[in-house]
Amino acid sequence: MQTDKKELYTAKRSSNINVEEDVAGAWEHVRSDDRGENWLLCKVLTGTTSCTLHGTGTNGLPELLAALTQDEIFYGAIRVTIRGQVKFFHVYFVGEDVGGMKKGKGALWKAGILQALEGAHGELALDGASPVEEAKRQISSLSGGASDGDIVLA
Repeated sequence: MQTDKKELYTAKRSSNINVEEDVAGAWEHVRSDDRGENWLLCKVLTGTTSCTLHGTGTNGLPELLAALTQDEIFYGAIRVTIRGQVKFFHVYFVGEDVGGMKKGKGALWKAGILQALEGAHGELALDGASPVEEAKRQISSLSGGASDGDIVLA
């Protein structure tokens, strides 16, 4: 099979990640106006290429942040109200204790996992330093400069 250089460098590659059904079901619950869930987190199980649900919740960003650990990479989504409008944002968190190889794999898998969570307005890349303030800053930037008073994270 002969491929030219252009095809070699421009072809889309699969992330080879398997997003389990429970993640899709949790995403439907977060997006539903009839359900109480407003966030979800998932992670790739060590030694596999399967992304499984880590948790969901009803108490917004503080509860989501409490579910994070510094030795894992988490992918997810959160429901936020901005100026009375509901918006959804992807969440990507790399713990401070995650090694270099795991960070590299996590970055490769991110696109495949977040594609399974369709319909988000943007992505929040959170870290361990000051995640609540950082989330508000990123949401404000992604939503045309909404002020803190315009953003409801729970």
